Amino acid sequence: MFVAAAEIDDGASLACDVCIIGAGAAGLTVAHELAGAGLDVIVLAGGGRRRRARDQALYRGSVIDPAQHSWADRFRERRYGGTTTIWGGRCLPFDAIDFEPRAYVPNSGWPFGRDVLEPYYARAAVYCEIGAPLFDATTALPDRPAGLLPGFDSPAVTCTSIERFSRPTDFGRLLARRLRAAAAVRVLLDAHCIGLAGAPNGAAIDAVRCATFRPSRFTVRPRFTVLAAGGLETARLLLAARAAREAPLDLASSWLGRGYMGHLNGTVGEIQVTHPPHAVNYGYERSPDGVYCRRRFWITPAVQREQGLLNVMFRLHHPPINDPAHRQPVLSAMYLVKDLVLYEYSRKMREGRSLANLLGHLRNVAAHPLALARFGADWIDRRWLRARQLPSVALFSPTGHYSVEFHAEQSPDPGSRVTLGDATDRFGMPELVIDWRASALDVDSVRRAYGVLQRALAATGAGVLTLEAPDAMAAAIRRDGAVGGHHLGTARMAERSERGVVDAQGRLFGVHNGFVASGAALPTSSQANPTFTIVALAIRLADHLKRVARAAPPIELGARRSARPALEPV
Repeated sequence: MFVAAAEIDDGASLACDVCIIGAGAAGLTVAHELAGAGLDVIVLAGGGRRRRARDQALYRGSVIDPAQHSWADRFRERRYGGTTTIWGGRCLPFDAIDFEPRAYVPNSGWPFGRDVLEPYYARAAVYCEIGAPLFDATTALPDRPAGLLPGFDSPAVTCTSIERFSRPTDFGRLLARRLRAAAAVRVLLDAHCIGLAGAPNGAAIDAVRCATFRPSRFTVRPRFTVLAAGGLETARLLLAARAAREAPLDLASSWLGRGYMGHLNGTVGEIQVTHPPHAVNYGYERSPDGVYCRRRFWITPAVQREQGLLNVMFRLHHPPINDPAHRQPVLSAMYLVKDLVLYEYSRKMREGRSLANLLGHLRNVAAHPLALARFGADWIDRRWLRARQLPSVALFSPTGHYSVEFHAEQSPDPGSRVTLGDATDRFGMPELVIDWRASALDVDSVRRAYGVLQRALAATGAGVLTLEAPDAMAAAIRRDGAVGGHHLGTARMAERSERGVVDAQGRLFGVHNGFVASGAALPTSSQANPTFTIVALAIRLADHLKRVARAAPPIELGARRSARPALEPV
C-alpha cells in the first residue's frame, strides 16, 4: 500500500522486518520481490510521485571540478520511481572480464564471477522490459545481417554485440499495482531518510530516522535495512552514520566514499566506411519481441588482457554536426535551431560558426525538404506516440562518414571519492563534496583501444578510422568528463573490509543487518550502463533476505505506535 508520510504522527516509531531506503530501480525491485514472502516491508520514497524543487534541493552538494562532473542534483531524481523516471533505458549485462581481478587494473575483481549473476540477469530482463536477454545479433536478430559492417571479421574487435533498450520503463509505474495491493509492503511517500542510528556497539542499524516537510519526524526500527538510494546518496547516508556523534555505525572500511566511478563517454575520430552506405547496420532495429536493439564494436577480452585495456565499446555516431559536408538535412536543421536546444546539448554545435557553414546548412535543408518532413513525422510517432520509444536519433549518413562514440570503463581509484562537506540541507544532513577523477590509465586505455579499432578496420578493409595525435586525443577523451547518471563504487563489494565496504551479499562489513542495493556496491564499472546489473543484484539480495529473515527472530510489533492515518493508502 501507499502511505503519505506526512500523516504519520510526529515522533512515531514504526517496526518492520525490512526497511528499504530509496524507491528507484533497486529499492522497488527488492520490495516487489519481498512482497508475498511473509515479511513486513517499509519503503522510504524520498519524494512524491512527481518532481519537485524542494525534494531535488536535498541532493545539492559541491563538485571539485564542475567541468568534469555534473552538479550533485542533476541526472538523479528524488521521487517515487527514482531516476528510472528519466533514464534512457539502455540495458546490457556486465562482461565476464569485468568480474575478474586484472593485474593491470588496480583494485579490480568481484567476490564472485559473472556466472553467479546469470540467473538474476534473466529475471532482471523482465523488470527492465527488454524481452529475451539475448545480446548478440546472431541470436537476437535472426534472419538479418549479424555485423555492424559487412565483411568485418576481426579477432580483436567484434561487431555483432548489441544493446537492448527498455521502453524506457518507469519502475514506479511498472510496480505500482502490485505494491498497492501488497498489505505487508508500505511505500511511504515523501519520507526523507535523515540518518541511521547504530546499536550501542555500532554493529547493527537500530533505527532509520525520517523527516517530512510537514514538518514532522519519525523513526523506523527494522530488523534489516537496505540502502537503495543510489551511488551518491547511499554513500552520504553511510558517511554521516559513521561520523554521527550519537549512536554511530561501526563502518571501519577505508573504502567508504572512495573508488567513485562512472564512465568516460564522448566522440573521438571519424570513420569512412568502404562499403555502400546502405549496407551499414548503424541504427536501431526491432527484435522479434519488439525491443529496440543496436549494434556496436567491442574489444574482445583476449585483446583487453593482452594489451592491458579497460573495457570499452564504440558506436557509430552522426558525423560532426557543424560541417554541412555531411549532406544530412536533419543534422543541418538541428544546427540551424541550435539556440532552441538546451545549452548542455548544443554547446558543440555553437563552435565554429561562419557564414559559409550557415549557407551550407541552408542548402542541405532546402535540397531535402521531404526527407526532413518524413523524419519529423517518424520521430513524433516512434518517440512520443508509442509505448516503446525510439531511444534516440541515429541518422543514416549518405556519404558513409560517421563520428565514433566511445563508452568506457573507469578504474576504481581511491583518490576519486565523495566526502561530507560543512554545508547541510534543510533537514541538517551534511551535503556531499564530489571529487571525481579520471586517471591516466582511464584515458590512455581509451586512446589505445581506438588504435585497436583503427587497425581492425584497416585489416578487414571495412573502413578508415582517422584519429588525432595522442595528446589531442587524450584531451578529447577527457573533454566531456563523467557520464551524468552513473554513480558507482562508493560502497564497493569485496571479500573483506580491507578491500571494500560490503560483502558478496551486499551486507555492510561490521553491521550485521545493513545491506546496500545500488550502484554504490559495484566494484568495477564495465563498459555497460549499470541499471540492468543493479536490478540483477537487487533480485539476488531479495532472495538472500528471504532466507536470513526467516532464520532471524521475529519483530516486536508492539514497537509500532503510528497514528491510524499512516496505515491508510493514498
